[in-house]
Amino acid sequence: MNNTCSYKNICIYSSLFYLITTIIAFINKNYIFGFIALFLTVTSLIVHSCRTEYTLSIDKIFIYIIVIYSFYFVYKKFCKKSCKKIIDLRICILLSFIFATFFITIYLYYYGYYSNQFSFDKDMNTARLYHFFLHFISAYGLSLVNIL
Repeated sequence: MNNTCSYKNICIYSSLFYLITTIIAFINKNYIFGFIALFLTVTSLIVHSCRTEYTLSIDKIFIYIIVIYSFYFVYKKFCKKSCKKIIDLRICILLSFIFATFFITIYLYYYGYYSNQFSFDKDMNTARLYHFFLHFISAYGLSLVNIL
C-alpha cells in the first residue's frame, strides 16, 4: 500500500459529513451511536490525511462497528414499532432509503474494489470523487438511521 500523507485529498473534507451524523445522534440522545460516528470521523480524517496499513485497519474497524450497530439500532427500533402494530408509510419509506444507501455504499466499495472502478479507479481524481460520494451517501444513510 502506498503510504502517502497529503492534505490535498478531497476525501479529508468529505469525512466531515460524518460529523452531521454525530450531531444528529447526540441531538436524538443516541450517545453510543454518536460516539461511534465521532470516532469514525476521526479515523476517516486520519486515514485520508496520512494513509498507512495501521490507520486503514483502524478505520475499517470503526466502519464495521458502525454498520453492525446501525443494523442493531434499526432492528431495535423496527421491533418496537412492529410490536405496537404501528407501521406507517413514513417508516417504510425511511427504511427503504436506509437500505438503499447501505446497498449503494456496498456496491460502490466492493464492486469497485473487485473491478478497479469507482473509489479504486486508476485515475486518482476519479477515485477520490467516487470516495467523496461514498462518504456522502453513507453519512446520509447513517443520519437517517438516527432519525428512525
